[in-house]
Amino acid sequence: MLDQGRLVESGTPDELLATGGLYAELYALQAEQFAPSPAPVRKVPAPKAG
Repeated sequence: MLDQGRLVESGTPDELLATGGLYAELYALQAEQFAPSPAPVRKVPAPKAG
């Protein structure tokens, strides 16, 4: 993994993810773009008394 032209991390993708460094950070940022959005929460009105 290069950062501003300097080698800062090396290894397999699995190893780089396990270290939690720059590669893992960039991977997580990209993965967020493909994650499905959670379904909106629907509020149910309380039953009326009476």
